[in-house]
This record gives sequence, structure tokens and C-alpha cells, in this order.
Amino acid sequence: MAQFRGGVARQDPAQADNRRWAVAQQGNAPLGPPANHPDDGHAELCPDLHTLHDLWDEHKFGVGGHKPASQFTGQEHGGHGVNKKKQRCCCRKGTWKLMERLICEGDTVDSAVAKIKVACGQ
Repeated sequence: MAQFRGGVARQDPAQADNRRWAVAQQGNAPLGPPANHPDDGHAELCPDLHTLHDLWDEHKFGVGGHKPASQFTGQEHGGHGVNKKKQRCCCRKGTWKLMERLICEGDTVDSAVAKIKVACGQ
């Protein structure tokens, strides 16, 4: 005979924050938006980047008036169901981290790009 093992379902943190925020708004409590709530509509990644320089500019400074990818929140990275954006971030994350590490070690952006091209092939 199988024994029933009850459990507690874990709620998504974004949903919990959004629900608390909505309840507070109904009661006119002086709370701001939840911490993981996107702060603006400018958290988008460019669909077609062609060079490593463009990729770095998107991460550090933003491209086309969009927010820099380094300043995205977890939700803006697509961590809560936005599959297209999540896939784009995941694909670019390795290059962003490598570029950051090379630049922190003293390379310029141009020398970091050159090292990556030598290691991966032109």
C-alpha cells in the first residue's frame, strides 16, 4: 500500500512579489513595485548582432536606446518564461563573461576581441 506524502508547492518568487504588490496597491499601502519587477520597457536584446564589438556594446552600454544587458534583472533576462529572450541571453552570456574577464585582466576591448578570434578561429 502506497503511503501519501504531502508536500508544499513552491510559488514562483516573481508571482509572490507581484501578488504582494497588487494587494498592497488595493490597500493603498506605500510600497514600491516588487524588487524583481521590470523597471522599464527598454530591457531588450538586439536580434541580430554581427561582431564581438557589437555584442560587448550591447552588454556594457546598450544598443539602439535599450538598457545594457549587464543591468537586466533576473526577470528581464527571461528567467520567468520568456523563452526567446532567455535563449538569447544564455547564448551570449559566455561571451560576455569571457570579455569581462579579459578586460578585468588588463586587456582592451580590441585585444580581447582579437584573443577570442584567435582562440575560436576567424
